Amino acid sequence: MNIALWVLQALTALAFGGHGFLMISGPRRMAERVPWVGSLPAPVVRLLGLLEVLGAIGVVVPAATGALPSLTVAAAGGLVAMMLLAMYLPLLRSYSLTGG
Repeated sequence: MNIALWVLQALTALAFGGHGFLMISGPRRMAERVPWVGSLPAPVVRLLGLLEVLGAIGVVVPAATGALPSLTVAAAGGLVAMMLLAMYLPLLRSYSLTGG
């Protein structure tokens, strides 16, 4: 069970960290592929990317180092909250995630 949790934590960190890095490094480039990125100001997109990268770090580092492992749960909860808000965003802005 412990190995399965570490694998899931690593995959979560890679997914959110990679996506967050893309959002930080090139919001305009990302707007070409992801419709909602173009509808937000670049600083907001970069902030969301930073939060994803910090969440990715928070999912792995505290548990790996043994220093405040409860922060791992908090980081995972923050990423869940971000994803729930991301599902709500299209309803607020009246568009679909697929661009159609």
